[in-house]
Amino acid sequence: MKVEHSIRVKYQELWEKYSALKTEVGDLLLESCEENGWFFEHRLKSEENYASKLSTGRYSDAEIDDFYACTIVVPNLRYVPNAVELVSACYDIFDKKPGETVKSRPTDFSFNSIRMLCRLKKGVTEKFLDSCVFEVQVKTLLEHACSKATHDFSYKGGTVSWGRERLAAQIKAVLDNADLSILEMESLSSSSFLDQKNESYEKMKAIVLFIRNEWEDSSDNIMPSDLKRLAEVTAKILSASNLDIIRLKNAVKKETDEGRGKNTKNQSIYSILLQSLINQERKNVMKYLQGKKQKCKQQILIPPEIELPEGTDIKTLKNAVFLPR
Repeated sequence: MKVEHSIRVKYQELWEKYSALKTEVGDLLLESCEENGWFFEHRLKSEENYASKLSTGRYSDAEIDDFYACTIVVPNLRYVPNAVELVSACYDIFDKKPGETVKSRPTDFSFNSIRMLCRLKKGVTEKFLDSCVFEVQVKTLLEHACSKATHDFSYKGGTVSWGRERLAAQIKAVLDNADLSILEMESLSSSSFLDQKNESYEKMKAIVLFIRNEWEDSSDNIMPSDLKRLAEVTAKILSASNLDIIRLKNAVKKETDEGRGKNTKNQSIYSILLQSLINQERKNVMKYLQGKKQKCKQQILIPPEIELPEGTDIKTLKNAVFLPR
């Protein structure tokens, strides 16, 4: 694209100034986003895009409001207010879109990410950057992915196509609905339409509840973050050993009453549950461990801290996996 000399000169002036701004803003926001587990990207407008934006006639000044722009990408809509709060704490926001009142029709799914026009807070950096305006967008992961995937079709590109833009809008509508569903997952999941029972999940829920009741108030940080995985593994061990949750509870209680069980300090909850079953439900557990090995059979991990019955030959435990001591 051919760009007039006067515009190229102005672009170069702005590029030098906004490069310093990019470093100032980018370093702080990148660090903050990494601390929160968010994604961050930023850019300076290219010369061609700068000239194209000036040609719209929307700017009386050559210093456009998004010469430098950055994007904060959060997991879902729940985190958008946190990102806005972060930007507000770091910079002066003098314009934010969309506001409380929107002009778009409910059938319009065009670009509607949170966009904030900001300036550096006075006195925190070089004075020549005080007047610089920059844009910060906040997008969800789905919104960001959609924007990247459809950018050339719907926003800027070398062809004009009603069909392409229509399809991009339909995709955006689907992902907007997905974002909203994720935000309202707790309330939606309790809908009568989804209120169905699944035997495997009911068993895992009972195991999670049991573990929470027994160990949630423990002061030794024994609770795993992935309770679902622990419940899933425990349920498979119970099923393989032809046992149920009641017998698991009884086994743990007996072990605890005998000074082991919950009193054990050198084992994880998984090992405590398994050790309790081995000690109190030995016949069922050992029968399974010593059974014929098959591809589809559940393999039970036995850490070195687990005490097997005296005289057990580990070579006979075909359905066990041992970690090296």
